[in-house]
Amino acid sequence: MKKLRLFAGSLLLAGALFGCIENEEAEGVKALREAQAALINAKAVNETTLANAEAAYQAALAKIEEARAKNMELQNELTEGKNEVDLELYRVTKGGEIEAAKIEAEELLNNAKTALEASIRALKAEIAVSNASTPELDEYLAKYTDAVGKVTSLQAEIIDKNIEIAVAEYYNSDDDLMNLKKTTQDRLTRELALIKEWKERYEAVVGERIGREQALLEVNELLHNLEYNLYVKETQLEEQGYLNQKAYSEYDRAYTQYSTASNALSLIENFTNGVGSYSIPNSFLETVIDEPIPYSGSQLFRSTTAYEALILPIEEDLSGYSSVLKKVEALKRIYANKLAQLEAAIPPAEALITTREHELNLAILKNEADPTTANQSAEDAAQTAYDNAIDAYNAAVDAYAVFKSTIDTSNLNGVDQYNGTALGWINGTNNVQGIDDVIAWYMNEIADLEADLEGHEEELAIVEAYITYLNEIDIARIPDYKEAYFTARAAYWESQERMDELLSERSYIALEISYAEDFAAATEQEYSEVEDRLDDISDGIYETEAELAMIEKDFASWEAYKEKLARELSVLEDELTVYQKKADKFYALVNSELDNTGGNATVTEE
Repeated sequence: MKKLRLFAGSLLLAGALFGCIENEEAEGVKALREAQAALINAKAVNETTLANAEAAYQAALAKIEEARAKNMELQNELTEGKNEVDLELYRVTKGGEIEAAKIEAEELLNNAKTALEASIRALKAEIAVSNASTPELDEYLAKYTDAVGKVTSLQAEIIDKNIEIAVAEYYNSDDDLMNLKKTTQDRLTRELALIKEWKERYEAVVGERIGREQALLEVNELLHNLEYNLYVKETQLEEQGYLNQKAYSEYDRAYTQYSTASNALSLIENFTNGVGSYSIPNSFLETVIDEPIPYSGSQLFRSTTAYEALILPIEEDLSGYSSVLKKVEALKRIYANKLAQLEAAIPPAEALITTREHELNLAILKNEADPTTANQSAEDAAQTAYDNAIDAYNAAVDAYAVFKSTIDTSNLNGVDQYNGTALGWINGTNNVQGIDDVIAWYMNEIADLEADLEGHEEELAIVEAYITYLNEIDIARIPDYKEAYFTARAAYWESQERMDELLSERSYIALEISYAEDFAAATEQEYSEVEDRLDDISDGIYETEAELAMIEKDFASWEAYKEKLARELSVLEDELTVYQKKADKFYALVNSELDNTGGNATVTEE
């Protein structure tokens, strides 16, 4: 538990001046106590949001990995039994799943980052209110904030890199690679031009061609415009996202209609006599199933012949089990009442033995104490009653056993479904007292069989409805379906291209905003800060030029490109480890400084 002791020296002085105050807390003491509690709470909130941010990062990674794993499971579909149209739609669908995972992951990270930044601001505010601030503490807080900011930034970059890797895993054509290569070259070239532009801004300040105040004024105006442009772009992206989803839905519907019509005859044969599993599109399933349809574009079903082959033995088993159940229940009706009577006679007979034994013991003791003829006669009578009780008990047990041994179970013989173990419950060592267990066993088996039968019959009904639908297809309309498909296809790719353009533009604006914010922050500091940022900018130019120079090697093949992504991911992960350690280090220093601020704000662990 953390205890924060604030203004210890001031509290001692207050005590010396005013002495003890009974029943009523001084206003100053109350304020200090409240400040203490607020600062402890702010620290606790910050630690909680730190833990939540790490949990959000791990959850985001898991979502991407889940989408990636689903994609890898279906890789064989890219090369086995799929035509070019199928492959294209497969990629669109898988890309949609990865994009959905990306959106979820980014939302997790953004929410966690927002909460973390708010908790750090609250901690700083409480430190200021509590007058616990020192130059060292302020420095550690600033470095801690920077390190945490870098950690969250790197986490977002790692998520993006994992998404790039997931996307790359299901592309394999040379055209795909060349398109990606050109896109990457264009992006890097544009970013290089942007970095050089900002280098010139820094050089203008360092070379005193423009004053820092003027530079700050100009960059703040630029930031205002960039933030407005970013808002506009976000709005456009939201609108385009809706249009893109609508275009995809039409594309998927047109593809299903065209491919189903084209393959109608072979599909009818497959779903009638096939031996494997075959896809029925969700666009059809939605018309015959009330439950929500999963995201995937189709579900697998067997042929009617296969379902009938599954249903027949279940029906035979149900008939046999039901027959056995009736016979076992008949046995219970015939014999159970008599057995119950015989079994019920045993406990009273056993209890009577105890009573007679007690009476006998009393008679023996009385006769030993006073050996008279009357007492001897009483002892003899008690002994006879005791012996009779034992004989009655043995007779009751024997009657129960004899009756059980005479139960005729021959009417159960020859039933294939009749289980030997269950038979043992009736005429074996446990005998008929287990007959209720036998009945429960058969009822459970019948319930399971009925559930299996219902499931197969429901799927059979869907397949039969699909066959009916396929038989109603107007083959003459296939050219119309084909034309509609290619029209919808072109519209989707045009929409997707616009989506990609907007995403690229948003990314570029966000990058320029980050440069502008860094420049604004640097111009408010000493010249050394501007010079340091100029060095960073120069390093950025060098790194971007190096990336451009490596384009040919990195995009020589898909394997080379994936290796490039893996290297980049490894670098980011190493960097994240470094900054996580920095964040931990500076947070420990913040706590240490609160422990050692001359009594102004001491935090101790308990």
